[in-house]
Amino acid sequence: MKTRFAFVNGIWQLCMLVAAFRQEQQHNPHLYYRDYLILYSRKTSNQKLVDFVETISEKFWNWQGVIRVDWTTSEWNQELDKDRHPSVQQILNKFKIASPSLVDEICLCKIQFLDERLCADIFDKAKILLYEDGLHTYAQTKYLIELPSVDLAHPKTTVANYKNLVMGLLDNHFDWQHQGVKRTHIKRIKKFYSVLGGEIPVSSVLSKIPVDSIEPSLLKNLFLELNHRLQCQFYPEISIQNGKTALLLGSNLSHLHYFPRQAEASAFAHVIQQLAEKGYQIFWKEHPRNQKPLFEDIKQIIPSNNIIYIQGEQKLPIEVLVSKNKIDICCSTLSSSLFYLRYIYGIKTITCVRPLLQFLTGDFRKLAELTLTHVEETL
Repeated sequence: MKTRFAFVNGIWQLCMLVAAFRQEQQHNPHLYYRDYLILYSRKTSNQKLVDFVETISEKFWNWQGVIRVDWTTSEWNQELDKDRHPSVQQILNKFKIASPSLVDEICLCKIQFLDERLCADIFDKAKILLYEDGLHTYAQTKYLIELPSVDLAHPKTTVANYKNLVMGLLDNHFDWQHQGVKRTHIKRIKKFYSVLGGEIPVSSVLSKIPVDSIEPSLLKNLFLELNHRLQCQFYPEISIQNGKTALLLGSNLSHLHYFPRQAEASAFAHVIQQLAEKGYQIFWKEHPRNQKPLFEDIKQIIPSNNIIYIQGEQKLPIEVLVSKNKIDICCSTLSSSLFYLRYIYGIKTITCVRPLLQFLTGDFRKLAELTLTHVEETL
């Protein structure tokens, strides 16, 4: 029986991981694993959300063990061997495993950021299973170290470029903190479990990785089961009224200072006004990671009499909540749920991110443009 370590940093990641496990189980019923769950988080994480994930994790899968660790890489002692770091020793001791080399597989939601690259480095004998991480899975990334191009017409230039690369590696002049994928990690990836890969192209660095697309029916069944196991409470009005229902999903991008809260609140207020004029019953759900409710800002702009605030289930993915409820339309700024709700449940989705493009840079700018390419903007 193989030993498999699953690294998770949020509730949606836990859902996608278990979906990957289910599909793996269906396709390879003869394989058996001892599965261990490691919850890690960054400084920007909502610690209450991580607490919640730890509390309910046993309802998702039959884990051999569950542990929560402080995996803040910026605080790691660079002079200490990675496998001797206290967080690593905490994991091994908890699960009674003598060495990182005894772990057969590790499951990661990404490999282009430092935290996850570190996981792959420590458990360097393990195969890697990638599972979907929302829209960030489809953000274009590159190799950690870019190889110079080979110019046959100018061989001296090519040799000089490679010499500079080798010297830089030897002198450690590279910024290992920045985003990028290690080629050695790519070679170890066993499979990538994708939900939206048929609609959105994966990054070119993953183009040769075996992809297993997770079926919508599997996701529907998973979310419905979680709805029952977690005893979710939505609102009775949503299932008994005959009118049109609209769901608005907040993001946590203003919380992370990617754009001003007032600008995000205004974008949502405009949509709320349109929905109200069209006779929709409106439901609002905060992002699971958002520590300060955006809805408080929205209420200062527009009356909220026609809006039902989903309070008790903020920490759960909306896909779990809507599995038993009727939703006609869903709107958000930048959210992977705009893709998932359409893909899994056939719900019409719209985005109101365009007014916020001026504030976005880097990956989030690209993901916003990706959203505008694939998701409607009008009711």
